[in-house]
Amino acid sequence: MTQKKYYLPAGLTFSVLLISFFIFNNSAPDPRDAYEQELIAMYAQIPEAIIVESEGDNRPDRPDLAAIQNYFNIMDPALGHVPVERLRTAWEQTRTMQENSIRESNALYWQTEGSNMGGRTRALMYDPNELSGNKVWAGAVTGGLWYNNDITDDQSAWVPVDDFLSNLSVSCIVSDPNNSQVFYAGTGEAETARVIYRESSGVGMGILKSSDGGASWDYLLSTESFKYVTDIQIRDEDGISVIYAGVASGIYKGVTHQSEPANGLFRSVDGGQNWEQVLPLIPGLDETYAVSDIKIQGDGRIYVGSMETPELEGGATIFYSDEGTTGTWTTYEDVKTLIENQTTENIPGRVILAIAPSDTAVVYALFAVGYENGFVYYKGRYIYRTNDNGQTWQQVNLPDYDYATLAWHALIGGVDPIDADHLYVGGLDVWSTMNGGASWAHQSDWALMYYGGGDDYVHADQHVQLYKDGSVDEMLFGSDGGVFYTANASSSNPVFEEKNKNFSTLQFYTCAISPVAGDNRYIGGLQDNGTLFFQGNPLDINDMIDGGDGAGCFWDVDEPEIFITSVYYNRYTVFLNGN
Repeated sequence: MTQKKYYLPAGLTFSVLLISFFIFNNSAPDPRDAYEQELIAMYAQIPEAIIVESEGDNRPDRPDLAAIQNYFNIMDPALGHVPVERLRTAWEQTRTMQENSIRESNALYWQTEGSNMGGRTRALMYDPNELSGNKVWAGAVTGGLWYNNDITDDQSAWVPVDDFLSNLSVSCIVSDPNNSQVFYAGTGEAETARVIYRESSGVGMGILKSSDGGASWDYLLSTESFKYVTDIQIRDEDGISVIYAGVASGIYKGVTHQSEPANGLFRSVDGGQNWEQVLPLIPGLDETYAVSDIKIQGDGRIYVGSMETPELEGGATIFYSDEGTTGTWTTYEDVKTLIENQTTENIPGRVILAIAPSDTAVVYALFAVGYENGFVYYKGRYIYRTNDNGQTWQQVNLPDYDYATLAWHALIGGVDPIDADHLYVGGLDVWSTMNGGASWAHQSDWALMYYGGGDDYVHADQHVQLYKDGSVDEMLFGSDGGVFYTANASSSNPVFEEKNKNFSTLQFYTCAISPVAGDNRYIGGLQDNGTLFFQGNPLDINDMIDGGDGAGCFWDVDEPEIFITSVYYNRYTVFLNGN
């Protein structure tokens, strides 16, 4: 048999070899293999002791490993991290689904069990459109926007605005003085966005706007990179409603969330469509000041208090301006210098301002001062007052040396509308002075939470104090326990009332459900509201079975009469049959 041989031309042979070389040497890496290697590398960072401890038949619960697994589940393999920048897109898709009623086809439904307790509340506003003057708006840092049609009525319940807002971490709310139908709400809680002994913060998504008195809310796309909006004020400038927004950055879950284009005081003359940052740079740095508080005095002068950046720069500084534009600000930093010259408590913190409506020359400033002790803690160490429109400042007495031991997140003040010497302040509790700070009265007692409340009860950690327009007696207080009210603020001994009916804004860290089929009971650990035991009725302070910041909780599946609660510093309580 004759065999025929065929020969490829030399040029063609070379081309085939060259193509084969590039195919086998330049093929793209398998994304799945790359992702697997990345997961293996991340898993290798977990201490071996933790992995061994979590194996075996009698292994303990491991919420830390569960959190790691959850991180892996929602991490984008292409990015190597959780894509939080897609939250707005996800919200838009959710909103579309809601509007198209697609979610109605889902057999899984949720219902609120209800609560007559509130969570941390930083935003309060009396509705300027309500003739009675008793309608109030509130913003909770993890519970969104709410309104109460009659804050004076104990039976008037809070109503949630919309569980599908673009962001439910509301830090401030304000109405337009030229158009009472226009509201703005800022999102993100900068005060707790720091490395501290607990994580209970919320990253924001800029500013929400309503043009119909709060009936509906739109998202200002121009502010989507404002991670934390600390305050919003509006000034009438020749008939134009000019918006001033305080913007800061913060740390959450070990990641710095930087506001863009910068921290600072942002000014808008077109209803929030465009913004200009107007504060000066921090001396020696290519970075603007972070804003803690904004106040507009009756004469139109704007006062701004700063807070420290995540790098601990730029705190304890006051600015004022009559124009509100770039290059017009006067800076006061004597207290900042005083703090920096101390031996231990030497980190300038945030400034809270309180203006006197009856005297435009008077403004109070409360200063937080930081010190390192494992974490950077802050206390309220100075209160100053100006009697000449901010030109000079004088120190006044403190209510108590430790009146504000958590000043990094709990510090506030409010001045009587007709008496510049009558000032309320808050740290842990509520204090007041009738003589401009010469002497003080301790007005509230947070510890009454453990004894059913009472006339002196306001929950711990004060965040907002607001007089009703035109009244020296009606006043609202926002705290870690929601909303409180007094009808006799001008008294030397005001009576406080809790106003949290259906204000379901509690911050649950953990929850454990009864393992018994059909048993609708649960226990939950909460931020600053202890551990609560739900047994069928709306939660209130009498359902608290453990105190402080409630942490992990456990309900025994094998012996359901046993459950365990915990508090910080690894303190545990074992309950048998609920006792």
